[in-house]
Amino acid sequence: MAQAHFVNPVVRAVLRSRAHRLLSGSFLLLEYTGRRTRNRYVLPVGYVPSGGDGDLVVVAGQYATKTRC
Repeated sequence: MAQAHFVNPVVRAVLRSRAHRLLSGSFLLLEYTGRRTRNRYVLPVGYVPSGGDGDLVVVAGQYATKTRC
């Protein structure tokens, strides 16, 4: 967990910079707003295309979700 507090800001900074191509093939920034607090969160998550039908498998922490683009 402590490692994520160091790595996440670095990955976020790279993905928002001109050097984003270094990580864009396997990471994306997931942005969401908290339902109750309305706080905005930005998490770098890894992803893998799941076939050629527009599906992605997104891996965030210990959870994996399949979503359609």
